[in-house]
Amino acid sequence: MSSSKRAAQDAAWLQHKAAIQRMIFQENRSSLETRQKLEEDGFIVTKSQLEYKLKVWGLRKRLPKNTSEEAWQYVDEHLVRRELQSKSSEVIMGGSLMAPSKVDKERRRYQRDILKRMSDTLRESLTTLLDSSDTALTRSVSSLAAGLGSMMPEAEEDEHINRAQLILQGSINEALFHHIMLLLYQFSNNMDVDNYAVDRSRGKWVVDMLASSGLIRTPLPLRHTTDPTIKAIAEKLFQCSISSLELGGGPWKPVITWLLSSGQSPNAPWTDDYMNRWTPLQYTIWHREYDVALQLLDARADPKLCYEVKKSPLLSLFQRLRPIYLETGELFIDHDEENTITNLVKRLLDAGDSLHEGPEDEGASVLMLAAGIGRLGLVDMLIQSYGANVLHRSLVDSSTLPKGFNKLLLGELSVIAMAASLCPEDEALACVKHLLRHTQSSHPSMAPADFCGPEVALVAASRGYNEVLRLLQSLGLDIAIANSKGVSPLHLSAYYGHLDACKWLLRHGAVVNPPERPGQSPSPACFAALRNHHNIVELLLQHGVDMSVGFMISECTENWDIKDWGKFDFPTSENKRERQSSTNCFVNLMGAAIIGAQDDRTYRYLARNGAKLPEWAVYYGASFPQDLGLVRFALAGNVNPNWRGPNGQTPLQAALTIGYGDSSIQRSACVMVATELLSAGATLVGGEAQQAIFLGHWGLVDNILRQSPKAICYQHNSMSILEAALLSKSNDMIQCVFAWDPHAYDSRALCAGVLFAISEGRTDILGQILRNRGPSQESLPFEGLAVGIAAWHDDTEILGMLLAGLPKTLVAAIPTRAPGWSQEYRVPTKRQLEGFFSRPILQNQPLWRDPELRLVDGSPLTLALWSKTSLATLLDHNCCPDKLTIATAAANGDLEVLKILLRLPRQNISLDCIEGPLYRAVEQGHTDILQELLTAGEDVNETNHMVSRGRSPLQKATEDGNLTMFDILIKAGAEVNGPAAKDHGATALQLAAIKGRLGLAKILIDLGADINAP
Repeated sequence: MSSSKRAAQDAAWLQHKAAIQRMIFQENRSSLETRQKLEEDGFIVTKSQLEYKLKVWGLRKRLPKNTSEEAWQYVDEHLVRRELQSKSSEVIMGGSLMAPSKVDKERRRYQRDILKRMSDTLRESLTTLLDSSDTALTRSVSSLAAGLGSMMPEAEEDEHINRAQLILQGSINEALFHHIMLLLYQFSNNMDVDNYAVDRSRGKWVVDMLASSGLIRTPLPLRHTTDPTIKAIAEKLFQCSISSLELGGGPWKPVITWLLSSGQSPNAPWTDDYMNRWTPLQYTIWHREYDVALQLLDARADPKLCYEVKKSPLLSLFQRLRPIYLETGELFIDHDEENTITNLVKRLLDAGDSLHEGPEDEGASVLMLAAGIGRLGLVDMLIQSYGANVLHRSLVDSSTLPKGFNKLLLGELSVIAMAASLCPEDEALACVKHLLRHTQSSHPSMAPADFCGPEVALVAASRGYNEVLRLLQSLGLDIAIANSKGVSPLHLSAYYGHLDACKWLLRHGAVVNPPERPGQSPSPACFAALRNHHNIVELLLQHGVDMSVGFMISECTENWDIKDWGKFDFPTSENKRERQSSTNCFVNLMGAAIIGAQDDRTYRYLARNGAKLPEWAVYYGASFPQDLGLVRFALAGNVNPNWRGPNGQTPLQAALTIGYGDSSIQRSACVMVATELLSAGATLVGGEAQQAIFLGHWGLVDNILRQSPKAICYQHNSMSILEAALLSKSNDMIQCVFAWDPHAYDSRALCAGVLFAISEGRTDILGQILRNRGPSQESLPFEGLAVGIAAWHDDTEILGMLLAGLPKTLVAAIPTRAPGWSQEYRVPTKRQLEGFFSRPILQNQPLWRDPELRLVDGSPLTLALWSKTSLATLLDHNCCPDKLTIATAAANGDLEVLKILLRLPRQNISLDCIEGPLYRAVEQGHTDILQELLTAGEDVNETNHMVSRGRSPLQKATEDGNLTMFDILIKAGAEVNGPAAKDHGATALQLAAIKGRLGLAKILIDLGADINAP
């Protein structure tokens, strides 16, 4: 550095000295906060520069003035922090440098008992350490001793009692010692320790405890020991520490440093939630923890090693940086981080990592990705120092392409093509030229045009970079040539809406009508129309585009992955055989304009120039959001009004379907489109009248009913028009339905009638529905559900009307939750039922028609358990409970209600798919409920064998570690060899082993549990 430049920098430091001193020593700001404030003022400095200046100026934070104790506690805290970072330190006190022996002596003398801060948490953490919900563990010595015994069976006489006394009644130091012992026991036995990394508060607690105990100040003898227990504990702690990095596991980093300095292998595999095994080096770099990655390399981590995850660490580094660049247009990394990344790249390559350029390597190479983030220094280093191939090319993942770019359209890319994708254009142009100079230097005999394949022009055209295209043309590249898939620069400039680039390409020989061949991509004009680029469609039409040329939807979705299909998805080859062959549509230029239309300008322009309408145009216009103008335009062009879409819907059904965000404007559009289609001869297939009712337009409903026989309106299990009218909550629609059919009735409509009566506060219509009920002697499940709905809402008037008008014996369709993809049934909870009965009716689907719910037959008493009034009313009506009712009551924990139900006769309704009441009592921890059920004669070996992930009561108590429940069940005669459930089941002994409850496992074996059970 020149003397004049150094003098200018020193002057700048002196100018900011007072501000730095104020921020650090008066405002107590951190180094990072101080540097950020300086940067806001236009003075950018690094952490090391700031620390150096503070040292030169002799500025140090002052120690507390109160006592020697506080001063040395302050010193000790800072020294511990630096020691965990492997940093050496000097202590200056009263202006004098303290001797190391004096520092050690005073630290030991005044060291703060950090355990005082942990006294409350230590006892609260017992339930976490023992993985139990039993809060008695933290209060009772005997309960804690039993809990310790369930976890650690091998012990001397009274050992657990003594340990429990020390934990609950001893000093904080004694409590800490035994907490650490329990923690290390868990790690050595692999007992549910992964949560320590995931749960930040638990993870910090573990690290604090290890630091407070002094363990991580002294290296473990891992290099010299053969003790498998020590090695197992260290490896599990290491894996736990590494996994914490995903969630910003800063507190765990000192543990990583400690373990690596102790000789822990840096290559120990770590398994993620998807059962993929990573090396620590892969995982730390993927999560951008570069400081930890460098520590791993210092400990001789092998970058060539991989398990299930095949990404090399170096490739992962750039694969993480490239999407960040694409999202923001800049990496926003400071000078220090850039130096760290450069150093890490060198270290990885020197240790044998790959440039990812081999014949078996898939995706972008390291050099391609480095060029793709515009870091020319890294590019130069990779080429000059490590021999990276500047001519390398490969197919790349979508994540490495700019947003909206289509990898199937672009095909194989090169290093120079990646440079051309940079933003803005001047940066892309500079990087392309820089790489060309490297190429000309390393391959002097090659012509410049041979360096750049058509992919560079494709990328430049996708960006609309005319200057890059001009450079390529000056090198002799044919900028009109297409790639192997028939995609040319004109295709992509049209697709991405770059009008100036299209004009430039057309002036320099671009082809408007490429030759037809199998698998040909859509034409440039179709691309422009799909993206609603009217000006480019007009330009290409002026240059003689053939409007009859098009493409098949199935070919395009499979080969080009174009996402511009607007309102609906067309079938691919995998599912098109299951649908009508007509849905494998042909899309001409007019069709592309209709799909991409945001207004009617382009397709009307094409029609004026002779373009032909596609056969699916009416259906497309009738689909949500309905487009009356397009429907009329297509019908005027004699397009078929009954062409069925890929989902089998007719245009009329599509027109009657309203999307989310229901509004009067949308309903009006639906009515007008449907009316237009009926006038044009649309065919009725069933359900149209019900759809029309939800639009609130009886004239349209009446028009449909006059054209439709009743058989179509009353198809099996389809929604009746009465149910639809009641769900619409339109009094006009309801009255019109009764006028059309005065005797209308069905059981689902009764459910809808109950909801209507509750929400509108009137029962006259419900009364009319009940009067229309026929003289059937048996009730139907949905009639029982109607009773359950009234009971749930605690509406005694409606409940009384239903019980008076329905048979005595009732079976109800009870909703149970099946979460998403799962087929599992679950006893309904109060919260779930609140969601079922209070949610809005979406897409005209009430809860009894919701495909996400599972309905099971059961007693309506189940839905009355949360209302004592409704429960009493149903019991007076001689309703009896069934297994589901008892199980739900057991889960609720209301002993008084359960006693009443247990005295009544039981409805014999088979429900093998739902756990029984004993299981629910154990699951919820209701000891009194469990005892009451057993006293009443419930089978202690209640079978839940057919339930997915089912457990017997004893198996559940063992899995949860609930010792009280376990003892009750054993004394009641529970079978220790109860079979495992068919799906994801396990025996009690297997669950004890899985959860690490070795004490319970020993008891079960002593009681005769089969250690070889399947």
